[in-house]
Amino acid sequence: MKLRIANSTALLLLLGFVVVALAGEQTKDPLLGKPAPDFKLKDLKGKEWKLSTLKGKKVVLLDFTRIMCTCGLTVAKDVQKVHEKYEKRGLQVLAISLDPPQAERIVTEIIADEKLTFPFLRDVGFKVARDYKFERIPCLVLVDRLGKVRYVHEGYRNDLDKVLSQKIEPLLPKEKKK
Repeated sequence: MKLRIANSTALLLLLGFVVVALAGEQTKDPLLGKPAPDFKLKDLKGKEWKLSTLKGKKVVLLDFTRIMCTCGLTVAKDVQKVHEKYEKRGLQVLAISLDPPQAERIVTEIIADEKLTFPFLRDVGFKVARDYKFERIPCLVLVDRLGKVRYVHEGYRNDLDKVLSQKIEPLLPKEKKK
């Protein structure tokens, strides 16, 4: 009888550790390590972008944002710094605009005023946003050259450009020394 109780207790403890481990895994973004959902969207100039065409060629940083929102604009400014730093090494930044279509003129003005030079794609109807299953905007998703999600960040933080650099740097080819 004591052996059966000891075995049951050990089994319960083991199950408890498994539940805790699984609960910890569920707090991670469900897309991490998985292929990024493909999409085809047009930018504000009418050019069509398809994520899968960048696979094997570029590391991609997706910025799901509302540029008319203060937080979205603040993140976009940090993303611009990262874009300028890594564009020549193979980073493609794509902003996925979740601003309403009727605000397109204002969005275009903000982009020009702030000198944001990466493409802003229109996600009318939020189809792509739903595929990425994030809870807050702005949301940044880093996709490696193989098309897998390597980092997800929601919201803002003061050192965002530094954090992004730390995540992006290992995914890019090494800089050639002069």
